[in-house]
Amino acid sequence: MPLPETFLAECRRVLPPGTPAEGLVTRRLGRTPELCERLNGYILARQKTGVFSQPEDFPEGRLPQAGEFAVLVNFADEPRCLIRYDECAVLPVGAVGPQHVAVETAALRDVAAWRKFHRDYWAPVFAARGEVLTDDAPIVFQRFTVLYPPP
Repeated sequence: MPLPETFLAECRRVLPPGTPAEGLVTRRLGRTPELCERLNGYILARQKTGVFSQPEDFPEGRLPQAGEFAVLVNFADEPRCLIRYDECAVLPVGAVGPQHVAVETAALRDVAAWRKFHRDYWAPVFAARGEVLTDDAPIVFQRFTVLYPPP
């Protein structure tokens, strides 16, 4: 679904000169409409400045890179915000530390709390694929800045 021209016009105002707004990658966070909206709300409120994903969450295996831009959308593919990736890394679940969970909302900035929440969330996803979530499972850490809308 193409992004609305009014949203693209605002993106053009904040993207670096020469960066086209057309063709921006869109991303949907979370596996349910409710979780997607909750995550987007935290991000728009600047309470969450990054996410953790499974490599399988990216079409064709193309992972984001620092300096790239994306539009976060809801489950209806409506744009919620424009982000710039500041840091992206693939790491094992067991290697997530304080420097990574610093991007989370206050409730998950403790590594133990982060691990419990994400293990509970991801274990069924892994099981559905016939896999077991282990500390060695790769995840994609992404830290970003919201460029639009302004706070």
